[in-house]
Amino acid sequence: MKVLLAYGSALSRIDDMKLMGGVSGGTTGRELTLSASDAIAIDDRIRVLTNPWLKNEARCGSDSSGWIHTFRTWEEYRDLLYKNCLDWTPDIVLCATAVSNYTPLWVMTEPKPGVAGAIAHAPCYRGKVDSRSAESLLVRFGKTPSIIGGVRERIGRDPVLVGFKLTSHGDVTQLIEHAHTVRTEAQCDLVIANDLKLGLGRKFFVTPTGWWEGKTEDIAMAAAWIHEIKQGGFYRSKATLNVSLKEHLKEWALAERLWDRIEPYWERCDDLLHGCFAVRLPEGFITTRRGKRQGSGNDPLAHVRRVDHDDRSVWVDPGLIKATLNAPMLDRIFETNPHVNVIVHLHRALKKARTEPYIPPGTVAEAELGQHVPFLDGNSLDPIGVNIQGHGSVVGFRTTDLNEIMTFVKDGRNWQWE
Repeated sequence: MKVLLAYGSALSRIDDMKLMGGVSGGTTGRELTLSASDAIAIDDRIRVLTNPWLKNEARCGSDSSGWIHTFRTWEEYRDLLYKNCLDWTPDIVLCATAVSNYTPLWVMTEPKPGVAGAIAHAPCYRGKVDSRSAESLLVRFGKTPSIIGGVRERIGRDPVLVGFKLTSHGDVTQLIEHAHTVRTEAQCDLVIANDLKLGLGRKFFVTPTGWWEGKTEDIAMAAAWIHEIKQGGFYRSKATLNVSLKEHLKEWALAERLWDRIEPYWERCDDLLHGCFAVRLPEGFITTRRGKRQGSGNDPLAHVRRVDHDDRSVWVDPGLIKATLNAPMLDRIFETNPHVNVIVHLHRALKKARTEPYIPPGTVAEAELGQHVPFLDGNSLDPIGVNIQGHGSVVGFRTTDLNEIMTFVKDGRNWQWE
């Protein structure tokens, strides 16, 4: 496994001798280098991109298999990062660099009184501004282009991309929203977010499905775990030749009523509805579809005819839509637990349920979770579930009575957080 770690401050250039930017001291990056060395095999490699003005305490492997490459400006950082992504083909990329948010569009030197003419230089002054002739500088700044946004297209789908986001709102909800924006725009697998007012020691791990609070030393291990899971593969959605005839009218009616009743209890983030549910059928199951809130008048439900776990494919009817990414796990739960008739997944933690490590949805590892966790035994009438770190709970119900299911969902005594 190869880990590419970038940290420190990437600055903007005023002239060839003057730079401006953030005050990142690289503490997180140095800790990450040490923890990454411990989280992966000793014969693997770490490559570090950093600012040479930082005090370098990084340990790059035990046998000189890692290297340190340096940058000062954000342009140098961008070029170095992209080159390593393409040429070195890392398995994990951690972009912890504090990039200057603004960069000069032009620099204008204003002469001393009595000297004619201000001179504009774009985008910066070449050489060194002569303070003897220039009384002042007028600098117009523009937004620095996103650098992490270009990483995914250079590393492909399989490597793990970890981004970082710092805010100063003092509000966890706003912090998570900003982190989700970074994650979506850069197609990150994980974003580590913190806030100046909340304390830089608090690290929030934000994934496509939720978040949890952890420590700096957990970051490399989480990235390595996600990489291992991704290597196991994802399931693909395939279309059947059937058109949904809703032949199981009783089950469809139950699912539609469940949708109407449970929707207000799902958490929302980035204007997408999180969570899913499934109702068992003689052939497959009814479940919620991906993009279920997008567009008016769309049926939020899909019929999963079957899941081929050898071929890693989900056969969906009707064929123009895709079922929830959790469909392989739902199928395994129904297969392993014949007493389960309804499954509800909420982004809340279920009390008195064991918690499994975070697993990206739609992966082989998530399907295996549904295969190996018993949800109901032959005598139990009570709902039983499991929690997934930062993803909420998956609960199995023997009953198909909608009132009983919704009573359980609404009862705050069953949940640790909402």
